[in-house]
Amino acid sequence: MKTSSLCLFSAPFLLTAAIATSGCDKAPAAQTAINYSQAALCKSYNTAHGPVTAPADQAFAIFKIANIDNTKTAKFFFFDPSMFYVDQSTPAQKAGKVIDMNRKLATMDAKSAPAGSNAPPKGQIPKGGAMDVNAYTVALVGTNNPSGGPEAKQYDFDLVYDDWSPEYQSYREGFVSKVLLNKTNPAGSTYSVTADCGTIALN
Repeated sequence: MKTSSLCLFSAPFLLTAAIATSGCDKAPAAQTAINYSQAALCKSYNTAHGPVTAPADQAFAIFKIANIDNTKTAKFFFFDPSMFYVDQSTPAQKAGKVIDMNRKLATMDAKSAPAGSNAPPKGQIPKGGAMDVNAYTVALVGTNNPSGGPEAKQYDFDLVYDDWSPEYQSYREGFVSKVLLNKTNPAGSTYSVTADCGTIALN
């Protein structure tokens, strides 16, 4: 009779080490989807507290967070808007060959929000639930292509949500994010830097 093998690990090991034993790894949990779009790329724009202007070789990348879909998961999702960032790291930095990373944190406070917009709520979304956000986040990004990517896409920015946790290292694949960022701009969209966005049209 062929007996099945048992995989026994202590709790600390599960939290800190990758399981490499064949047949003992678990499938990654279903992902929470955050749907967003790139709304504008501005050297300056108006906030409720007055206009803001970016330094040389930088601009404000403004994103609209439309909604969060947690319907495909069996766990609640705690949404923290301060976890958004834009990654402008070079390939070497992303590969871990360089210690410092070039990540531009997004801000969603009253001082940086476009005039007339609201900051997204911070809180818990129940398992199987969803939440309309319809709010904006802003990241001060480099416009001199610091990532070294294709020139044609140097103004096409993607948001990242930092949900790293040691428990995800228990998957054989390594870290697997439970958050899927879905950019909803039409395929083939092009972007450019606007010198003065003024009061941004919110929709």
